[in-house]
Parts: sequence; C-alpha cells; structure tokens
Amino acid sequence: MLGLAGEQITVQRGGQSLSLPSADCPSVLVLYDVDRLTPDEQCRLLAWLDEHLAVQVISTCGEPMTPLIDAVVFLANLYYRLNTVLLTVD
Repeated sequence: MLGLAGEQITVQRGGQSLSLPSADCPSVLVLYDVDRLTPDEQCRLLAWLDEHLAVQVISTCGEPMTPLIDAVVFLANLYYRLNTVLLTVD
C-alpha cells in the first residue's frame, strides 16, 4: 500500500512501513514490483513524483509492462515517468 501525507511518502507492504522525508534534499526511492500497484496507488505515486522532481527512482517489475499499459491496467504516464533506463534480466 502506498500512502501520501503532506510532503512524505509512505509505503506499506507485508506489515513493514517506510516513510521518506521531504524531497527538498536529493533522495533515491526504490520501488519493487510496480506492476502490482493498484490504480489508486499508481495515481498517488505519479502525483507525488510530479511534485518532487529531485527524487531519483529505481523501480522493478515482475512482468513486461507494455501489455499492462495496452490493457489500461498500468498508467502510461507513470510508466514513462519511471522508464528512463530499461534493464531486462532473463
């Protein structure tokens, strides 16, 4: 689950919670399995990223994203915001 509170982003998965401070100072946000984010989580993450441009993002996914975008399961805007360098591991 992804939660936003003011200038902070909180991610909760498996009973663990991680809060990141304001993006006034450069930070790195690591997101695992972005293909599993709900539509609401995707919208909130995209809005937060648009407001905090100083944050560098490393994200992973467990399956190819293009079919998810074509099926309108994953937001194309968020995909293009996250997809700067693509590494494929076979």
